[in-house]
Amino acid sequence: MIMQPHETTALAFALHLINGEFAQAHALLSPTLSTLDVPTLEQTYRKMVSYFTTAANHTEVVEALSDWPGKLATDVAWVYVAIDNGKDSEAVSVTLEIAQGNAQNAVQIRLIEWGRP
Repeated sequence: MIMQPHETTALAFALHLINGEFAQAHALLSPTLSTLDVPTLEQTYRKMVSYFTTAANHTEVVEALSDWPGKLATDVAWVYVAIDNGKDSEAVSVTLEIAQGNAQNAVQIRLIEWGRP
């Protein structure tokens, strides 16, 4: 199955988180999230998975929506990405918008919802 750019970006974000690559994860964020610095991003992720018995080692896109209540004109998709270690599980939901000044089809993360609903 071919992934859409928004799914690829959401999955890359989660992969960077589980691999401890917080600067790379931060690079995928929109200027809208400029107040979320790298140390806070790391702290928020680590707090979310603090109860895991072992480090997360798997992530996958579970759901992607192109229409939802509250969608802004610049929003492209909402993507729910699972993060787990085979026993414990969490997730991040990200809202992606068209990237400003980047290549065609490029998207950035405008909003992050931490944890499972």
